[in-house]
Amino acid sequence: MNNKIFYCEGCKDDVSTYVEDREEIFNVRGEDITINSKVRVCDNHHHDIYDEALDSKNIERAFEKFRWENDYLKPMEIKEAREKYGLSQRGFASLLGVGSASIARYETGAVPTNSHHTLLKNVRDNHEFVKDLYENNADKLKRLDKRRMEERLDYEDAQSIMEETIQLYLKKTQIESNPIYNGYIEFNFDKLMNLIIYFSKNIGKLSKTKLMKLLFYTDFRNFKETGLSVTGLSYKKLPFGPVPNHHFLMLDSLMEKDAIDIMPFDSYDGEYIVPLIEFDMTWFDEDEMNIIHSVVKDFKYTNAQIISDHSHEEEGYKQTEMNDLISYEYAEILK
Repeated sequence: MNNKIFYCEGCKDDVSTYVEDREEIFNVRGEDITINSKVRVCDNHHHDIYDEALDSKNIERAFEKFRWENDYLKPMEIKEAREKYGLSQRGFASLLGVGSASIARYETGAVPTNSHHTLLKNVRDNHEFVKDLYENNADKLKRLDKRRMEERLDYEDAQSIMEETIQLYLKKTQIESNPIYNGYIEFNFDKLMNLIIYFSKNIGKLSKTKLMKLLFYTDFRNFKETGLSVTGLSYKKLPFGPVPNHHFLMLDSLMEKDAIDIMPFDSYDGEYIVPLIEFDMTWFDEDEMNIIHSVVKDFKYTNAQIISDHSHEEEGYKQTEMNDLISYEYAEILK
């Protein structure tokens, strides 16, 4: 880059040049931005030389600093916001009510106006805002953009429902503040999910009732051995035995996440778990896996009624009032 030959307007001749660092101020959207620029200079009389590549990079630096200081979206983030809804640049512009040339410039590095940036940020962050935009501007979109937009809106709605379900479940599992009811460990949704995947992959047509008891014995056995539960779940005394608190919401969350499905038995007498993802063993340490293996070994061929009856004989179940949480203290005398 240094010592290149460039034409110098001051010298009216091709001259040898060098590049120097210089503090410069650029005005970006009405704001003065100071950066350390690289400027090409004439060797002979030190005139500034026009270098398109260097000047473009200086402008990019100024734009990038402006974005960072003002929390503006980067070009790639603008493109991702558009592609999230499957729109062409023209379709995206029609949705926003701006010129398609503006969208093209913003995606290639230009800094949006304040009003345009507010629109773009709302599109990225606010799904309901996008739905309102579409309702008002759908007639302005071409058929292909319209079809893609509707497909993506449906997908985002489904994702939103999934996140709301999971967040509600997480919130409810964290309400219990007494650690004796969660095994002195913070609830871990991913760990629970993988434990259920393991059980359902290793036990054919695992019924919901049996699953609840396998979780109970895994957590309470691990607490007996280590002083900690595996999942951080709390368990409630219900008529069919110990059951994870908010167990319906637990299963709904796993289905919303497409981790499992629930199918009826051929006899339609109950339902069983169908795993939809692979088991990830990295969530568990060696001691936990030993406990999990022991639970599968002991109960793999035990039907739901027998394991339910067995759980009724546990002191933790017998000494707890119906609908109350079962203390992990009873793990010490687990049968």
